[in-house]
Amino acid sequence: MSDAGRAKVFGVVAPMPSELKPFAKAVGLTARTDDRRLREGTIDGTRVLATLSGMGTAGAADAATRLIDAGAEHVVVMGIAGGLVPDTPIGEVLVPEVVLDRDNGGEYRPVPLGRNVAHGRISTSTVFTSNPAHIAGLVADGVIAVDMETAAVGRVCEHRGVPWSVFRSISDKPSDGMVDETLFGLANDDGSPNMGAALRYVVTHPWKVPMLMRVARDAGVATKAAANAVIAAIRAS
Repeated sequence: MSDAGRAKVFGVVAPMPSELKPFAKAVGLTARTDDRRLREGTIDGTRVLATLSGMGTAGAADAATRLIDAGAEHVVVMGIAGGLVPDTPIGEVLVPEVVLDRDNGGEYRPVPLGRNVAHGRISTSTVFTSNPAHIAGLVADGVIAVDMETAAVGRVCEHRGVPWSVFRSISDKPSDGMVDETLFGLANDDGSPNMGAALRYVVTHPWKVPMLMRVARDAGVATKAAANAVIAAIRAS
């Protein structure tokens, strides 16, 4: 088959295991034998590579590089995000027009995939904060959501000349008052739960167990929505 008639190889970056899990299950991803950090599968015959990045921009840049070096011709960032617009429902999937790099400056423009239309701005930073003044400044700048990885993927892809897309689903909002710096610290750098920290938090804050259950439930809704959106977009591309 000529290159003109061959389907692209898509590469999917997910920060945390919980963000990749519903996608991996739906697609039937299996680990590569040559690089255990990579998984592969197909969506209606279209080859898909996937990898975890962990939380933060350094791991995200490495993950994007790993996928491109392995043959990905279009990279997709998939995962959850903190929504800054109070009436945005949990599970709504954002396909941003612009991604801001809040740590290093600059902005990146992903390519809408499938039948999606890009809208809005999201902001990436390795520093998590729930400070109301900081959030108000982002909103004033037109930012609708925040994450910790997307801009780094955009930087690598645009430098390498590889198209890239973003699907981030809202899992929490500052207006709900549930996720703060303390709660954020209950995860390891790779995105997996820090079980020791979580246990200590529950023991010392037993009244917050219902809130933790809601956070977990909302994250589950968001991760499934993001995975379904990516699958639908690849099918339609």
